[in-house]
Amino acid sequence: MNKTVNINLAGIFFHIDEDAYLKLQRYLEAIKRSFTDSQGQSEIIADIEARIAELFNERVQNDKQVIRITEVDAIIAIMGQPEDYLVDDEIFEDEPKQSYTGKSSPNKKLYRDTDNSYIGGVSSGLAHYFGIDTIWIRLAWILLFFGAGTGVLLYILLWILVPEAKTTAEKIMMTGEPVNISNIEKKIKDGFDTVTETVGDVAKNVSDSVSKAAKNVDVKKSANSIKSSSRSFFETLGDIILFFFKIFAKFIGVLLIFIGAVTLISLIVSLFTVGISDAINVPGFDFVDAANAANTPVWLVSVLVLFAVGIPFFFLFYLGLKILVNNLKSIGNIAKFSLLGLWIIAIIGIAVVFAKQASEHAFDANVTKKEPLNITAKDTLRVKWWVTIIITNQIPDTFTEILMVLNWCITKTTRR
Repeated sequence: MNKTVNINLAGIFFHIDEDAYLKLQRYLEAIKRSFTDSQGQSEIIADIEARIAELFNERVQNDKQVIRITEVDAIIAIMGQPEDYLVDDEIFEDEPKQSYTGKSSPNKKLYRDTDNSYIGGVSSGLAHYFGIDTIWIRLAWILLFFGAGTGVLLYILLWILVPEAKTTAEKIMMTGEPVNISNIEKKIKDGFDTVTETVGDVAKNVSDSVSKAAKNVDVKKSANSIKSSSRSFFETLGDIILFFFKIFAKFIGVLLIFIGAVTLISLIVSLFTVGISDAINVPGFDFVDAANAANTPVWLVSVLVLFAVGIPFFFLFYLGLKILVNNLKSIGNIAKFSLLGLWIIAIIGIAVVFAKQASEHAFDANVTKKEPLNITAKDTLRVKWWVTIIITNQIPDTFTEILMVLNWCITKTTRR
């Protein structure tokens, strides 16, 4: 019998076995010791913990599931051991930059690259995903804009649907590299190097502008200023569009929850009132007649209808909750496939019942036939008729039908 420990890893709550907790704690402490003298130690550790929490979250099916030592071993195998990545800063400086291969890695995920964006980062994200230069994606957008005219709508749609690469793990997955300790450290250090170079360039530009302001114009600085201004404008525009889209999405979520809840409650109430009142009225389908025709209990037909109609509306209700609640836990694949199986069985059952009812249904029809009689005013017509009484008992102990049949004929006597 092992104790369980509650931990908060990167803002996410987990239940973990005590042995697994001790191993995870030793692993994180070893990582911290390996980055003692590294620049950006806190950022590296925070990103590593966030990645571990993300991997744990993918393996946990519900809030009560306990993380065991096997899950911790799997995470360590993915992230790697700290001693495998004890490298100096100079190694990163001597490494050649990664060139485009033109192939999409199976680990790649599509994100918006806002670090290298002019508008929303869609072009840069697509360039990372397809492994081509960003300039070709931007030229394709220009051709779509002036050609078919759908470029703007498609760009806005991707801007809304494709998430932004915010964390270090997401930025690494965007390029198709494995998210391990080495790549996280490299990404953080590259970010610090970029900031250092930017600060140095700004200081150099300030000193150059003071000494050479009267002689020439810094074209590069002006271009960077224009680029920065355009980027700020489009970022503000994107934030406004996303704000209204989120409001619209929340409204859709509330609407789906309302429709799903009302439908489910109505179905449950109708399940207990069918046969007492006409609570469920489907045109062309009578529950009592269908149950009698198929020799099936009425309650079973009602349950089949409840599953056939209620399960899709349950998923609508759940979809509305997912839209409103960002961190809502998934119901799990077992529950999803179980509900899908019940829905298929209910559809098949209703189809069988409906087919039996349709095959045993009687139809009434009238046939009218007109025939001319060659008679004159001098002819004599004699009409004979008689009544035949037929007693039928269609349903035992229910009712007796008395059918009166009027038979008649017309005879003609011609006077000469």
